[in-house]
Amino acid sequence: MLNNCQTRSPTRIRSASGSESAAWLDALPSSNALSFSPAEFRIAALLRLGAEIPFLRDIDHCDCGATIDNEGYHSLTCARGSGAVRRHNAIQHTWLNLLHSVNYVCDLEREHQFDDDNKRPDIGVFNFKDGRKLLLDVSVIHPQSGSVLARGARSDGAAAAKRDEDKLAKYLDDATRLGYLFEPLVFEVFGRWSPIAKRLFSQFSLRPSLDFLDDKNAFMDFWRKCLSVSLQRENSRIILRKVKSVLPSISVSPVPSSAGAPVRCFSWE
Repeated sequence: MLNNCQTRSPTRIRSASGSESAAWLDALPSSNALSFSPAEFRIAALLRLGAEIPFLRDIDHCDCGATIDNEGYHSLTCARGSGAVRRHNAIQHTWLNLLHSVNYVCDLEREHQFDDDNKRPDIGVFNFKDGRKLLLDVSVIHPQSGSVLARGARSDGAAAAKRDEDKLAKYLDDATRLGYLFEPLVFEVFGRWSPIAKRLFSQFSLRPSLDFLDDKNAFMDFWRKCLSVSLQRENSRIILRKVKSVLPSISVSPVPSSAGAPVRCFSWE
């Protein structure tokens, strides 16, 4: 039986090897949606490689009291702070922009969608199919979490598939009862998408796009990169905020950007 340390590496490799997982590496920083700061890019690369993140070496314990590892696992799964919510919202708004670009009419987190106010899907698409509203719920899961770690080491996308099942169990019956369609949009931390997210993405690409007209491949390439950058940039920001919350006096130094203007980011000494 493999222990957790032995299992984490194959799980990361499987998650990072999805066709969509490396899209951020091919993205040219032509807009804010496709750009990283130098520190964000470095951390994203180190997470992908499973390497130690330099600043985390200076921290023994998180502000939640737990021990912090140098590879970023605890930082990305810690319940303290708003990082997970910020990451979720960034991906949610990227999906919303994608949907608007192919002429869908959408709303965000509509209250009282169900009788249970704790159930609030992220995006509603009014004109999806046959006059029925499609409800979408965005989620990010860490494939090295204890509940999915073993299966993630054995099977590609196992963590995302498990979260798909959980979301369907939570929302589908209520959505069906009210005449809605429901689908989850799940991502693993290292970049792999769930089968449902990939199917929907391909389906959305069939609609005429305001920016790409009938060029389906260009549409898919652009939005795949936008979603990938959004996920990996926010992973990096979670770690940077965690470092800053534990070591508030850490230095921040200007680093020249490709455009020549200084970008504020953490120094790497």
